[in-house]
Amino acid sequence: MRSGKLTLALAGAWHVHTRMYIPQINELFSGRIEWAYVCDDDAQRAEEYSRILSCPIADYDTVLNDSTVDAVIIEAETYKHRDLIVKACEADKHVYCEKIMCMNTAEAMDIRSAVERAGVKFLVSHESLPVSGYAYIKKLLDDGELGDLIEIHFRRAHGMARLGRLNDEWFKKSVAGGGALIDLGIHGVSMLAHFGEDPVAVSAYLNNYTGHETEDSATIMVKFASGAIGTAHTDMMSLGMHNNLELIGTKGQALAIGNERNMQVFRLTEAQGYDSGYVPVPEEEYASKTLFPVTHFVGSLLEDDWNVPAGLDLETAIKVVKIVDSAYLSAETGKSVAIN
Repeated sequence: MRSGKLTLALAGAWHVHTRMYIPQINELFSGRIEWAYVCDDDAQRAEEYSRILSCPIADYDTVLNDSTVDAVIIEAETYKHRDLIVKACEADKHVYCEKIMCMNTAEAMDIRSAVERAGVKFLVSHESLPVSGYAYIKKLLDDGELGDLIEIHFRRAHGMARLGRLNDEWFKKSVAGGGALIDLGIHGVSMLAHFGEDPVAVSAYLNNYTGHETEDSATIMVKFASGAIGTAHTDMMSLGMHNNLELIGTKGQALAIGNERNMQVFRLTEAQGYDSGYVPVPEEEYASKTLFPVTHFVGSLLEDDWNVPAGLDLETAIKVVKIVDSAYLSAETGKSVAIN
């Protein structure tokens, strides 16, 4: 870093989260970061973010050849992720990547090799995992308060496809890798990978209500090595935005309803008895300000205190890609598919 400032480049502004995360970085780290370049094949997006970030537009080779650039923030189309990440690693740049990490398992293996060879800092945006209510439930599980995991259920849905608020690229396999499952569905897939740990098989069911090339609704069921079962549903057809997580263990249960801005957490324990319902957890026990993965990435680099929160690491990202790969094969064949 030059003069204590972290120098960043934005590689693509395609993802819907770009408009949320970039302002957060600028506000939280005002005066401590510097944007060197924006690169995007879409001229309109490139010009927009060049104005927002007050930096020039450049091609990716220029970005990577500039020794003053410390890290690359990748918000590009999914099909570009593998090449953008590998090239950044080869240029010794730290990398943040918007979810999903890449298109398929073969690309994930290429990325793992590149990151390990270069030894750069790498983080993937599975942004639901650090949300305070979910993190609270994960700690209950890790601390043994729920016993052994029996089932995990997660649902995240909104009506963006029904309302026509997503352009056709979000449903093109060549661009995004798939539809609802590989986009919004990654919240659920990453949740299963994070809580269930060792997935061994997956079954998937996809629906298409809007006539796009790929699915706008998806449900997957994952079996874990422990014997636990996980389900994740996502759709872009709902009347509202829904975020629900439920964990069932041998000694207790937990439920979170809502999003990071408005969440309620409930518990059911052995002490409450068989006929008891869920009891609300006092908000002060779980509520805290959630730092999105991109702010954690930038902050850790600035403070020279690199650490990767569980679930945002490379191995979880690879696990997520494998589940998605197997889920699409399951939907295609109508059979449960083993996860290598």
